[in-house]
Order: sequence, then structure tokens, then C-alpha cells
Amino acid sequence: MADTTVHVTTLTQDAATADVAGTAIDAAKVGVIALTKPSRKVVIRITHTTASAKDITITKGDSNPAQSAGQGDLVVNFGIGSVTPVVKYFVLESARFLHDDGCIRITYAAGTTGFVEAMGGSLHFDESPGGGLTATIQLPLARMLVVPE
Repeated sequence: MADTTVHVTTLTQDAATADVAGTAIDAAKVGVIALTKPSRKVVIRITHTTASAKDITITKGDSNPAQSAGQGDLVVNFGIGSVTPVVKYFVLESARFLHDDGCIRITYAAGTTGFVEAMGGSLHFDESPGGGLTATIQLPLARMLVVPE
């Protein structure tokens, strides 16, 4: 079975970034996210468009830093997404899911349709004034080279 590469989206500073649809899910293939920095966190958005509930699995890592892999695979059920797509975001620590080849792998139940998008980044939590919690997702920007005139 061949793999499907899920490209990591990079944002550009001071420029609009279109809402990238992502990589189309092919349930017969494994989605592979290649990370350039193995210790970094990754934000994954999965849009599920199938007419029945399906499971999507982010497989546990087998790489040396994957000590957290003992927690096993992350299996997430997506409800019916044919009328209104079901969208879920995941902030993953690559140490749990990193494989020997530097990739994170996603498998899909037979018949799953939709899209997968990956963005490098991190998630931070802060207490909000008056109570509650504020979650902030930080996504890296592409570095721009400014040449003086």
C-alpha cells in the first residue's frame, strides 16, 4: 500500500494565507506527515465528509524519542459528515507519534472521505481574567529575507 504525503502548511508574515483545503483522504493509503524537526509539535486539521461515522487513527511512534508511544494509538471517531463536514483539530507532540523515518502516520477506516492538513505549531493555556482558560495555538511563520534598497 502506497502512502499519501500530507504537506505541512507554512504561513507567511504580513500576508493573507488562503484556507488550504488540505490533502484529500484516500482510505486505502496511509497519510504521512514528514516533520523537519522531530521534537516539534504539529497541529492537524481533519475534515470528515463521509455519510457514516468513521474512525481515524494516528498511530503510535516507534522512534527512539517516542517514549510516550506506550500510550498507544490515538483513535478518534468522526460522526456523519456528509451534510455538514465534521472538523476536528489535534495538537500533537511528535515525541508520542514519531516513527523511525521522522514521520507521523494517520490511517483511516474503509470508505472515509475528507481532507487532512498539517501545520507546525504549539498550544498554550493561560488562565483568563475572571475565570476560565484561554487556549492559544501558535503557528510558525515563514522567514522572509528583507533586502535593503
